[in-house]
Amino acid sequence: MHFIEQLQLFLLTGTHFLEKLVLPGGFNGWIGGFLTQFYYIPIVGALIITQLLVAVQLLTRSVLHRFNHGRNLYPLTFVPSIVSGFILCSELYPLSAITGFTIALAAAVFYTRIRNAKNRFTAGIILIPGAYYLLGGAYISLVLIMTAYELIVIKHPAIKHSMIKHPVIKQPVYGSPEVPSPYRLKTWHCLVYLLLAVCIP
Repeated sequence: MHFIEQLQLFLLTGTHFLEKLVLPGGFNGWIGGFLTQFYYIPIVGALIITQLLVAVQLLTRSVLHRFNHGRNLYPLTFVPSIVSGFILCSELYPLSAITGFTIALAAAVFYTRIRNAKNRFTAGIILIPGAYYLLGGAYISLVLIMTAYELIVIKHPAIKHSMIKHPVIKQPVYGSPEVPSPYRLKTWHCLVYLLLAVCIP
C-alpha cells in the first residue's frame, strides 16, 4: 500500500480538483486518488478497500433482486466483489476502477427503483451522460444493467415467479400478470440508451 500511495501525487486544492473535473471520468479519478492517499496508513487503506468491496456486494444483491426475488442468485452477488479484490492486487489498476463501478451500481439501483416508465426513461437519459462524465468507462456497467432490466424484467415479468389469485375461483395462479404500460418502456427506448452510450464518447 505504501508503494501504490507513492505512485500518485494528490493535491487537496481547488485547482487540482478542477483539472480533474474537466476530463471525462475525472471526478471518479479524483475520488480514487483521495482515498488512495490514506494507504499511507495500511490499516486505513485496508478498511477503505473492505468497505468498497462490501458495498459492491450489497449493491449487486440489490440489482439482482430486481431480476429475481428468489435467493438462488445470492451466491452470484459475491462474484463482482471477488473479481474487484483480485484487480486491486495489481498496482496497475487504481482504486478508481472500483469506486467508479460502485457508483455505477448505486445509479443502477436508483434507476431500477423508478416505477413510472416516463420518469425512468428521463432518468436514464440523464444518468448515461452524467455517469460517463463523472465515472468514465464505468458507465458501461450502468448502461448494460439498465438495458437488461428493461428487456428482461419489464418485458418478461414472468421470471419474477410472482403468485396472484384468480378473482373468481380464488385459487393460486402462478406466473406474473402483464405489466401495465405505464411501467414499461418501448424497445426503441432501449435503442436510444445504447445509441447514447455509443455516441457520447
